[in-house]
Amino acid sequence: MIIYKEADIEASLFDRTSLSRLKLVGHSKAKRENRGNARRKRAVNPRKTTCTLFLQADHLFYERYNDIGSVLQQLTHHVQTLNEIFNPIDFDGNGLPDNIGFVIKKIKINTDKNDKKYKFPDNYGVERFLEMFSEENFDDYCLAYMFTRRDFEKGTLGLAWTGDWENAGGICEKYDVFHGSRKSLNTGVITTFNYGKDVPSIVSHMTFAHEIGHSMGSNHDPETSVCSPGGVEGTYLMYSIAVWANKPNNKKFSKCSTESMSKIINIKAKHDIYGCFIENKIAICGNSLVEEDEECDCGWKDNCREQCCYPQISHPPPSYKACRLKNGATCSPSAGSCCSNSCRPYEKTEEIICSPASRCQEKRLCDGNSISCPSPLYKPNNTLCDTDLVCQQGKCSASICLAYNLEPCLCEQPLHHCHVCCQKLGQSSTCKSSFSWNESPTNLPNLLARPGSPCANYKGYCDVFHKCRSVDEESSLNVLRNFLSPSPISLTMKEWIVEKWYLVLIMAISLIIILAIFMRICKARKTALKLKNKPPTTWAKRRANRVGPKTLNRDLA
Repeated sequence: MIIYKEADIEASLFDRTSLSRLKLVGHSKAKRENRGNARRKRAVNPRKTTCTLFLQADHLFYERYNDIGSVLQQLTHHVQTLNEIFNPIDFDGNGLPDNIGFVIKKIKINTDKNDKKYKFPDNYGVERFLEMFSEENFDDYCLAYMFTRRDFEKGTLGLAWTGDWENAGGICEKYDVFHGSRKSLNTGVITTFNYGKDVPSIVSHMTFAHEIGHSMGSNHDPETSVCSPGGVEGTYLMYSIAVWANKPNNKKFSKCSTESMSKIINIKAKHDIYGCFIENKIAICGNSLVEEDEECDCGWKDNCREQCCYPQISHPPPSYKACRLKNGATCSPSAGSCCSNSCRPYEKTEEIICSPASRCQEKRLCDGNSISCPSPLYKPNNTLCDTDLVCQQGKCSASICLAYNLEPCLCEQPLHHCHVCCQKLGQSSTCKSSFSWNESPTNLPNLLARPGSPCANYKGYCDVFHKCRSVDEESSLNVLRNFLSPSPISLTMKEWIVEKWYLVLIMAISLIIILAIFMRICKARKTALKLKNKPPTTWAKRRANRVGPKTLNRDLA
């Protein structure tokens, strides 16, 4: 297990307990609204713009790459994409970007499934997996997310507690007791494996942004023309089905989402005293990411695996040089993959592979001029990299339609909903199944859509049998959210009981009287039957003998 963390916290273990059904009984909606609005007007700190993250990779995520550096790179890319999406958003409506961003404060990588302290070695459903992860204390972070490579049921790619200013969950939520056990509800999980295949990186990045949207207080976009337009522009990030991020809206939050998140950010995150956002920092020593003003960053002392860099330690003395090169070292492996463990750059003649070949990139060798791996060498765009995918800018994430000078689309015919469908560029009227394009001069192969792909104009998803299924409104997200907040029906019933208490009392008394009369009648009839047909003492034995073994066994069963 590898841990990287910032100086102001220490590693600790917490007691784990099983998760019971969660539900928060708190203030009424009206009271929370009034208190929240007052806070927002009086105490919002505009300089608080950064959410600190705890990121953990389980053993399955690590085994996919089998290299600490590659895992760190994957996690970093997810956060970079997150910042690209959130930084430009104008949450406060003043016409300027709010520069809301995310910074990794601590990374934990589980490399050994058999580690006695590791609590996720087995297979779990997505709800249970999130619940177990939530049993840790994450008070020192704005949000905590677990990355895994588990194939969850129903094509689930991610799950998170929804941010709510009235009930528990989402950003800044503190470790607290819910139905007898302590949990952190500022948590979420992401998987990069779906229906037996690795998820393209762009889809995984968008899934992370989607779940962060839930953590920030956004629900799925409603089916309106403003927040779920579809069509040429595509659906927004908080649509209930993950898409390939190949349309303009796919990497943006809708107006509905930004309005929901804005309220949560102001009340729970940017509050001058209670908010968990921090002012933007230049660097965080100890998170294993070499940032501005750092020469190196190999993590903390207990986990640093090199001799070139001073690791971070708890309560360092003023003279300590954390995240600086040691005397005699010219570089650190933490600062670049072309630095050797002997603290010197690799020579070009050594032909060290710093990045192996992938489906859409050529292998890269250290050039002797820098400790950083040379820039990626992309394979040509539209190179076939999977059954139905082609390379695009070094990533295996684009539709095979592009290789045939077409563009992807969704077929309208029900029989073709789960086919790979293509159309001529900009001509939606030509959208048809790949089975119909499998003729000269196109000769596109017959292909079925991947399980989990959107279908029926984004109203459903394709299952493993290539049938278009409608979106499950009783999704894992809704189930978890309902654990925490009372439903409108239960609230309405409660209000009615309070208002009509006298009717409830009359009904209760009437029910008691009816039950008493019923029990009295039954008792009288039973007594009368006993007096009329009192059996002899040997009746039960003779009855059993007459029935026979088979009938008797059946009756006893």
